[in-house]
Amino acid sequence: MKDNREFLQGIYEKANMLEEEKCRKYRLYKNFLRFSSVAALMIVIPLILIKMQVPQSNIPSEIAQNAPKEIRMFTTNDPVSNFTNAEFIVIGRTKEVSKGSPDNTFINLTIGIDEVFLGNIDKDIDLKVSDFLNIDFKKNSRNLLFLYRGEENIYYLIDENTGYFKEREKDVFQDNLGNLYNTQDIKDNIKRRDLN
Repeated sequence: MKDNREFLQGIYEKANMLEEEKCRKYRLYKNFLRFSSVAALMIVIPLILIKMQVPQSNIPSEIAQNAPKEIRMFTTNDPVSNFTNAEFIVIGRTKEVSKGSPDNTFINLTIGIDEVFLGNIDKDIDLKVSDFLNIDFKKNSRNLLFLYRGEENIYYLIDENTGYFKEREKDVFQDNLGNLYNTQDIKDNIKRRDLN
């Protein structure tokens, strides 16, 4: 029979074995995490680099084909830059809204021109906007539009995020940041453009 000392020594040996087993499992788990992280990075980094190299465009091909060929400068989400970049600045009323393609990638709008601030437009225009941005042009809505003309006399917003200001009250328009512009503000911004 074992005496107390041998019994306690056996318990301590068993405890040491369990502790060593626990440490071994922890080291294996730690190594597994380290190597799996490296493997994941080896897969993800090349994919990111490839994605950065391939030009991505959400613009439907028909709109892209009619886009102007010269390079344009845009400032992201800066509504004031519309006054500098637009070829045409008009107040127009949406007369007609129709889907432009079978895959519904763009919307055709007929805009009746109420007032021209910049450019030479004297009749209704055809405006094409991408449907994927969910731009809200309701029939009879009135907007301040910042446009450029593509091929076949089709007009486009210079920036589909900021290229139109919605009318909030008679002749007062609101940009995407909540700033309000009356007709005098519009004329003043165009004058500043001409001074630069």
